[in-house]
Amino acid sequence: MRRTHLGGSYTVIEWNTGSLRVVTHYRGRVTSHSLPLTLPPEEQAYEVSQHLTALRARRHILGSILVVVPSHQITYRWIPPRSHTETERVPTRLDVAHLLGLPTNEIVAEQKTLPDGTYLTACRKGYLLSYLSAIVKAQLSVKGIVGSAVALWSGLCGGSSEGQALLELRSPVNGLVRATVAAGRGPLPQLIHSFAFDRGEEGRLAPELFRLLAEFQRSTGILPASLTVAGDQVLSDSHLNLLERQLSLKVEWAPEGGWGLSPEDALLAIIGQAVARTPDILSFPVPEPEPSWVAQQTWERVSILSSVAAIIAIALGLFFSWQNRLMDAAVQQMAWDISAKSSLLTRLEKETPKVQIESLQRLADEKNDPRHSPLDLLYWVSKSLPKSVWVQQFSYLRGSQAMFRGTSVSHPGVTDAAHALADLRLPDGTRFFTEVQTNFANTVAVSERTQVEFQITGWLRERTRPAGRQVGLR
Repeated sequence: MRRTHLGGSYTVIEWNTGSLRVVTHYRGRVTSHSLPLTLPPEEQAYEVSQHLTALRARRHILGSILVVVPSHQITYRWIPPRSHTETERVPTRLDVAHLLGLPTNEIVAEQKTLPDGTYLTACRKGYLLSYLSAIVKAQLSVKGIVGSAVALWSGLCGGSSEGQALLELRSPVNGLVRATVAAGRGPLPQLIHSFAFDRGEEGRLAPELFRLLAEFQRSTGILPASLTVAGDQVLSDSHLNLLERQLSLKVEWAPEGGWGLSPEDALLAIIGQAVARTPDILSFPVPEPEPSWVAQQTWERVSILSSVAAIIAIALGLFFSWQNRLMDAAVQQMAWDISAKSSLLTRLEKETPKVQIESLQRLADEKNDPRHSPLDLLYWVSKSLPKSVWVQQFSYLRGSQAMFRGTSVSHPGVTDAAHALADLRLPDGTRFFTEVQTNFANTVAVSERTQVEFQITGWLRERTRPAGRQVGLR
């Protein structure tokens, strides 16, 4: 027997054909979510997994997960205790399948032995696997799988020592209302029976219940004193009164628990509390999937991954194709620009005289020559003059000559300054001045000190010299 352990926080999930209900117990509070399912029944598993994933992301699903299976999908059998003359023997899986009339390899079976008898229950493995697939896809770890009738009995009738009866009604599916009747006393009922009737034929309930309860009383000697009605299919007051008159029982609705929930969600809250209080409640283990089911799931995953990979490959192919087209267009535009500029250059070379081109070239060279900029000239001169010389006046004639006036501590300092200017060179090795000449160097007394006042002229280009004129420093 598999025990179901639920902590202080747990979530109860029930998936019907047209809706998904989720009730969460958290620190004494109960919250519920009822979500309609709009896809066809064969496609609702995907919709359920999406809803559960979204609820889990918003932390509306917490703690242990308890899955409630509708009782009409489960087969129950109660075996009374054996007589003293019979040998006690624990029923095997084959015995369970034989007693329940189900094939051995297609069922998930459980049993529980109590002093007043043995309870056998089974469910088709294929149904459980398909029922749990959406929950497993949402990456929820299932801690327990219980039938709704057994859990409701434990929460509503299990604490009474006298005979009780429970009627569970389910919403119509394909026009049929599913009803499950449980009767007996103690923690588990001795009778659990499911049947269906057409919607609008609620009048069939009373005769069917009367027959089942009468047969149950003859076989067990237990007479139910009351009938509790639960489920998501509401009966009118007239039908309840009819049940009371024909069954001679007290008929009442299941309590809502005081949580402020709808009757359907309140039932799930009652089931969650019942399972939390009764850790050894009759529960199914999570079934091991069949190899064919595993192969089918693997094939579905492979198909999905292959489709995703194909979509990604197509998207990448379109992206790179678009990039290649953009690159081809850019290269073609560059080729057109180069061709246009080459044609323009050829045309200019043909139309512009060579002398004009040379003149323009000289102007460009002169513009870029530092000797044609006063600031550049001062920069280079300041780097070459010795520290014993101070320039006090600077005259500049663009492209012709530069005249420097200043003082020095001695005549050798003036000579060194003239030689430094004559040796001044540009980075390309050419001389800055083509000719340097000292105009004068006079000794004067200033504040009881003597100093030399001088004037040096440097020519930036060759000049025509008068006859007999002395050549300056080269």
